[in-house]
Amino acid sequence: MSAAASVARTTAQVLLEVRVAKVEFLLRRDEKRFGTAKLTVVPVRSGRRKQPICWTLVPTLAVKTAADALAVVNAYCPRWRVE
Repeated sequence: MSAAASVARTTAQVLLEVRVAKVEFLLRRDEKRFGTAKLTVVPVRSGRRKQPICWTLVPTLAVKTAADALAVVNAYCPRWRVE
């Protein structure tokens, strides 16, 4: 079996719990100056498992609606297939 050989895998549909949170980090620039970084975080959790798989996505895309959050999740899907 060569390293390039593929492993047969079955596909399955998975229920995902997707949330969106806006977070603001306080950044210290030097002794007296501080700044902030505002980020959107999209926590994703695979549902109905004893030990769910959880991801924390930090997109550069704007996330204002549920459709936006799903677009972020879908953007990561090809990466998950590789891993």
